[in-house]
Amino acid sequence: MMQKKRIIASLLLGASVACTMSAVGYAQTVDSGLPIRTKESIESKWSMYNPEVYQGEAYDEVPVISTDKYTPGKVNINYLRGGLARANFYRYISGLPDNLELEEDYSKSAQYGAVISAAVYGNLTHEPRQPAYMDNDFFYTAKSSARGSNLITVDGSRGNKTAKAIDRYMGGSIFDLFKEEYYGSDKNGYGKDRLTYGPDLQLLHPYLKKIGIGLASRNNQASYAVLDFTDLSSRDVFNYSYIPYPAQGDFPADVFSPNQAWTIILSYSSFSNITNEVYIELTRQSDQYKWTTRSTDDSHLLYLNLQLGENSGERIHFQPKELDKIRDGDVFTVKVTGLRTSSDEPAELKYDVKFFYINKPPVDLDDKEKPSSKPPVPEATVPADTGNTGAPNEKSSEIRFSDITGHWSESTVQWGITNGIVDGYTDGKFRPDSQVSEEEFLSMLLKAFDQKANSTSGAQWSDSLYTFAVQHKYPVKGAENRAARSQLITRESMAEIIAAADGAPLLKDKAIDYLLSKSYAEGRSNESGIAGFAGQEGLTRAEALQLIRNVKEHGMKVLQ
Repeated sequence: MMQKKRIIASLLLGASVACTMSAVGYAQTVDSGLPIRTKESIESKWSMYNPEVYQGEAYDEVPVISTDKYTPGKVNINYLRGGLARANFYRYISGLPDNLELEEDYSKSAQYGAVISAAVYGNLTHEPRQPAYMDNDFFYTAKSSARGSNLITVDGSRGNKTAKAIDRYMGGSIFDLFKEEYYGSDKNGYGKDRLTYGPDLQLLHPYLKKIGIGLASRNNQASYAVLDFTDLSSRDVFNYSYIPYPAQGDFPADVFSPNQAWTIILSYSSFSNITNEVYIELTRQSDQYKWTTRSTDDSHLLYLNLQLGENSGERIHFQPKELDKIRDGDVFTVKVTGLRTSSDEPAELKYDVKFFYINKPPVDLDDKEKPSSKPPVPEATVPADTGNTGAPNEKSSEIRFSDITGHWSESTVQWGITNGIVDGYTDGKFRPDSQVSEEEFLSMLLKAFDQKANSTSGAQWSDSLYTFAVQHKYPVKGAENRAARSQLITRESMAEIIAAADGAPLLKDKAIDYLLSKSYAEGRSNESGIAGFAGQEGLTRAEALQLIRNVKEHGMKVLQ
């Protein structure tokens, strides 16, 4: 098993050291040994590897994900090539061979991992639990895939989703690394839409050769991609000392954002183990603005994260705290000191990154706000407003919906409508068996306890809900990952939110136990306890409302 990575993450304060010196003189400046790409060659590869060429139907066989049946499906090979093309583009601009290949068997296995990620509503984890009715053979294959792959949530906006998954994999911030270390490799990172396996940026491993890509979605919500970068069978021979990302020389700002981590992958044959003596300076040449890992001024601070003990090369990750934009033509100089070569001689790195835009920004970034480079977040499907302000009134008590008559939840739905907690849809239906997203459940819960939120239409309608949730330390995924807001909530996640709202910040099985012990909820099957609760399954509108009613009637008076 791969050695568990050890991360030293620190904001180093105090006096800085201008240079590294040994007893016999200054540290030697080490060159990367990689080819430096030109703007013209990068633009040519951008056209060659354009993922928009690989459109059309995503699936030859659509994955089946339901409460009683699971099939892996099959992604169309041309669609998968969009992801492969994007991966090879990132390799090329980093000075590496752009000759990755799709491996059919890897992609078949990755499909199982994608299906189980979708089956648990994107609760990204390398150790998924077995959903109800998923047979053992399917589960073991799916779990094996999830355990050894990178898991990515992809929003529902236009474009090849396998290519978008590659973009998200490469677009991690330094805080993705902090969260993964905090939660551990076998835990769910709340708010995470990117869970990596092994060293970060494994796509840039010099000996990576064959990759696998899986893709699945559930109920037209977000898609879940599994990326397998474990095959290191390439026999390409080339010498390098380190791999910087973004790379030295010309580099397309189209695929690098200001809030993204900069990374240097050190060759284990060129450098000895790195220590917290590493010191980094990042200088913007246009105005000589400098960020360092030892700045006492927050606006000049570099966050630092070191991944040590990796057999594929140790990694230095750093990120400027306040870099608001990257302009066309910006040149940044990176200087790293405090390193030692494999022969134990002092060494430093120094190189320039020259950003340019292949697709020119539509506004002047010097004078106007930079347009968002992120894809739009899908809006949640929100029930129509029938006029309820949140307070009980006679008008709301007369509302009837055609699909709740005779339904087990009829009286509870009427209770929710009367108390201004829920509304129906414009077609005259309530849809009690439709499943709810995290933001919809949060809206119900806050309304039930008279915590009114401004639920206006548009992509920002749930912002006030999440402000409240964060202030009260509820474990909501959508606080940091907007795409997670409109994704379907699991019964386990619901239990965690309710437990926290009742003053008991518990997770997973402990949260479920808490709800059962307080008689706030019951299981879904004849099995008792946690197994019968079916924590990885979704939550319907009727169930959500019934649970909130139970909570109020069994003693919860206020939200903690």
